[in-house]
Amino acid sequence: MRRGTGPDQGRQNWRTPPELFAALSRRWGPFGLDLAADHDNHLCPDYFTAEDSAFDYIWGECNAFLNNPFEQMALWLPEVRRQADMGTTITMLCPLDSGVAWFPQHAWGKFDSMTLLAPRVSYIPPPERVKPPSSASGSSVVLRFLPLNSLTAPEDPTLDLMIWRKMKGVPWPWPAAKYTLWTQPPGVGQAPPPLDLSKVDVEAVLTDLKEPDDG
Repeated sequence: MRRGTGPDQGRQNWRTPPELFAALSRRWGPFGLDLAADHDNHLCPDYFTAEDSAFDYIWGECNAFLNNPFEQMALWLPEVRRQADMGTTITMLCPLDSGVAWFPQHAWGKFDSMTLLAPRVSYIPPPERVKPPSSASGSSVVLRFLPLNSLTAPEDPTLDLMIWRKMKGVPWPWPAAKYTLWTQPPGVGQAPPPLDLSKVDVEAVLTDLKEPDDG
């Protein structure tokens, strides 16, 4: 859940669609810890709330899920990378917006993989919202942060596309391709080189998503 605080809490308090969480769980789960939830809509057996904050704890060696308030990306991203370096595997939903300051400052060069999501995610509005929109604005991506000693961490961060539910005219299951984002990790204080599609190493893989019901 994206749980916000302050005057715009209602706008930020959006829930993860169960169908999307199920798709993410099939690919990267099971998840044992929900890092931003409440007592009514947590998605994992263990969870943190706004009152019992994730920022007050060491998350430990677990597989965690995070859908935090999108307005708080600059606050969450440094903590996510810090906790991953101490042993936590984190799968994080994130707005696809490279034009805001937090993306080059706290995301780019810090994640282990980025997965674009299609179709666009329609987050579930809070119950108190009188007139919910049909979908959230903008597109979403999944950022993965792996422990430093992880045997599954790629040598170089990767980019791929995940079709998380059926789309008209799109193959199912989606034959995903992984692209290497850069061949050398950026140094401290340095930005990684731009993505050059002419030099990437493409590996065709099939996601392990199960086919959902047509309805």
